[in-house]
Amino acid sequence: MGNLLLIINSLILLLISAIHFYWAFGGKWGGKSVFPELKNKPNLMPSPAMTIFAAMVFGLIACLIINRTPFLNITYLKPYQKEIINTIAIIFGIRFIGEFKYLGVFKTEKSSLFAINDTKYYSPLCLYIAVSLLLSNYWL
Repeated sequence: MGNLLLIINSLILLLISAIHFYWAFGGKWGGKSVFPELKNKPNLMPSPAMTIFAAMVFGLIACLIINRTPFLNITYLKPYQKEIINTIAIIFGIRFIGEFKYLGVFKTEKSSLFAINDTKYYSPLCLYIAVSLLLSNYWL
């Protein structure tokens, strides 16, 4: 069961990575709903280089997660795998909680398209990833 959760999480994060690469190379689909907004303008508009960096980080996290399974074997990381998975789970747990204004379950800005999507999709996904990673560490 633990391996299945790790594989699912890796696939989700690889998909998120692929979407970031798509945006970095000019893709427009979904781009208007992924930034917190202030007065109907995005608070942040990252450059293609920053978007590629985010894509690579999500891909790296996916590889670190899949390394906990028998499918990938980066041996020098094996002694630290539980700690790596716990750290990733904590990061996603913090993202779920948010920064109390635009992001996370305790945000105060709730009317923008991003805030609605954050409540429906992004924050629950972060909670799922955090909890399932902790559970997978328990089962393996």
